[in-house]
Amino acid sequence: MPNSPVLNQMFENTLENMELAEEEREGLKKKASGFKWMFIKAHNADLLLSEEIQKNSSKMEENSSQNAMKSARNPSKIIQSSPQFYVDSLRSESEEFNGKLLKNMRNSMGHDPSNWIFQFIELGGLDLLCIFMERIEKKSIQKEEDFSLMLVCLRGLGSILNTNIGMETGIKHCITLSIVLHLDSQDERVRSKTMEILITVCLFSEAGHQLILKSMTHFQLVKRESRRFEFLVSQLKKEENSIFSLMDSMAYINSIVNSTVNMEERMSIRKEFEDLGIVEILKGFESKREDNSFANLDTQIQIFLDEAKIDEEETKETYTKIGIDINDPIGMSKGLLLLLQGSPEMDNFLSILRTLLQISLKKEKNPKIALKSFILLDKFGKGISLQNDIVGFEEDTKVSLHSLLHSQESSSKLAELKMKLNEMEKLKEQNKLLMEEVKEMKEKRFNYLLASPPNSQSSSPAFTSPNLSRESSQVMESASSPVVALRRRLLGELASASNSTEECDPSPPPPPPPPAPGPPPPPGLSTKTPPKK
Repeated sequence: MPNSPVLNQMFENTLENMELAEEEREGLKKKASGFKWMFIKAHNADLLLSEEIQKNSSKMEENSSQNAMKSARNPSKIIQSSPQFYVDSLRSESEEFNGKLLKNMRNSMGHDPSNWIFQFIELGGLDLLCIFMERIEKKSIQKEEDFSLMLVCLRGLGSILNTNIGMETGIKHCITLSIVLHLDSQDERVRSKTMEILITVCLFSEAGHQLILKSMTHFQLVKRESRRFEFLVSQLKKEENSIFSLMDSMAYINSIVNSTVNMEERMSIRKEFEDLGIVEILKGFESKREDNSFANLDTQIQIFLDEAKIDEEETKETYTKIGIDINDPIGMSKGLLLLLQGSPEMDNFLSILRTLLQISLKKEKNPKIALKSFILLDKFGKGISLQNDIVGFEEDTKVSLHSLLHSQESSSKLAELKMKLNEMEKLKEQNKLLMEEVKEMKEKRFNYLLASPPNSQSSSPAFTSPNLSRESSQVMESASSPVVALRRRLLGELASASNSTEECDPSPPPPPPPPAPGPPPPPGLSTKTPPKK
């Protein structure tokens, strides 16, 4: 696979040649690199096929004109190529006749396959074809003619899915639930054609990808696998498998992992394969890289490893921006505390931690309970995190995530109301503290004004506001309540009163000195003042 700039340019050129609508192009541009590379190769293969068809078009036109003349002479052939004839045939249980008939399905579609397929689907032919395939698959002993018949059915189904109406209807009818059961066929041709159809559905749209995931879960249940994708990984271990079978398996695995735009879902699906030991298996193919026959397989392996590295780096970058190391449990706990501090989810987070602690304490008495419980919580947690439509394990125990979330609507509203009540209680306590401080300042102001008359000779000390508690200070900075406004006004009045007392009450001036004594009076004169007449 080329590097990202070259790959993106090749992908742009491919989209230009296809003349897609702008919305479809934007949706495809968001796909992973592995998807783009497979898309380019598939498009190039279609171009080669179309060139081949054009070379033989003249011969086909000549043959079709001759067949038309013959059909005009023989109307029964026209009837036998109609969708109604195929549907009536599939309703019968003649496998030999149906096998011969399905071989000619592509030719019976004529020059307007979309119209033929539309009529075939409207008449219920697609569902009948799936039922016919299931009947063959359920045989306890399958012979060579059964494999040939199954291959004919898959090719006919592939012809239907090569049209938009066929693919959209096939996804709507969940036809891959029947197709996927042939993955473990003993015939390599059947396995290859099955994977080819499943890859096509997976790459078609997001709905197709989700259907393939559902189909693989269905395969796990029917084939009684302990874990999903177990069969696909086991195919890579078999040395007797041909290089083409290995390449088909890896291409199918890459389509399952990389076809979704959601990075979390890609990593979750890839983790399922890694838990099955796929990375160790792929490392075992490194010694065979020099063999030219392994070139295509090596390309698929490299797509898997490169996409895993890209997603891992992108995930680390995302969490590094908020200062969280996803490989450090202590760091993640601290990060969660910071994210949830003061939110309604904090109580639930603490409850979850207590639950995990209680489960861990049971490990001494019953080790398996703790392990199974953690696996259970992990799987449900991933389903909720990815917002899957259905969460659970077995088909009969799966439930709708929307229903689960809707059932907790009242609980979430109650938690939000509880948090608002707690905030109101805190504000009430803070206002109470402020009222007490305001009352204390009023008393200090009154006492200060009584003890500081205008003719006081003592210097009045500057007024300083009392020390506030940390919570009160925070409220003072942000609150706009009348209590805070009153407190600020009183502080201003006290400060201005203090300044005016210092300016208007200077020390009184000293008393004037006594007059100087005069000369003594002459003798014989009385110093007494005579009385007034």
